[in-house]
Order: sequence, then structure tokens, then C-alpha cells
Amino acid sequence: MNLKTILMTSLLAVILLTTVWFGFLTYGVYTDSAQQVGKDLVSKHQLLFYVMAALHVVSFGLGTAVWYKA
Repeated sequence: MNLKTILMTSLLAVILLTTVWFGFLTYGVYTDSAQQVGKDLVSKHQLLFYVMAALHVVSFGLGTAVWYKA
């Protein structure tokens, strides 16, 4: 495996992980049964929310840059 393949695979893994995390968060916020869980996640773990958002955006940007650079 070359470096580009490893980098793209790891960036894709981070993007998928953060997308799934945001999916669970959104599901928790917008459904009645899990609404309190979603609100607790946003209020108690706000730093984690921002870190995951930053990871998602940076990984997507890096992945796009590496994809078009090659």
C-alpha cells in the first residue's frame, strides 16, 4: 500500500465515523423517545461536538485535496 491509499482510507474512516456519530446525535435530538439523550449529548459534551465537527470538516477537506492532487 502506498501512502496515498493509507491516507485516503484513514480519512474516509474518520469521515464515516463522524457521520455516524452525527447521525446518532440527530436521531437523538429529533425523536421523542431519545430526545433527552440528544439534548444531554449536546449540552454536556459540547467540546466533543465541536471536535467531531472539526474532524469531519478537516478530513473532508484533506480527502478532497488529496483526491484531486493525485
